Amino acid sequence: MALFTLGINTNLRASDLLRITICRIRDLEAGDELVLNEKKTGKERRITLNKTVITALCRYLGEVDLGDTTPLFQSQRGNGQALTVPSVNRLVKQ
Repeated sequence: MALFTLGINTNLRASDLLRITICRIRDLEAGDELVLNEKKTGKERRITLNKTVITALCRYLGEVDLGDTTPLFQSQRGNGQALTVPSVNRLVKQ
């Protein structure tokens, strides 16, 4: 749910969503900016996060026990790897 909420509210590509690590979002609050370099264009992008996104991320972080340098959205294999873009596409279609 957090993946979908973050994606729909920020309009980020799946490849950019999957590059976000825990440490980049752990202490953010509503109105704070998330700064990313887009993978496809290489441009810096500043995204102001709204309350809906922060609520979803806080709920998600409360359910998982991940280190700061690990990807925010991990593979179900439990190997510390990020989800893949095809996996995200499959989840959204479901």
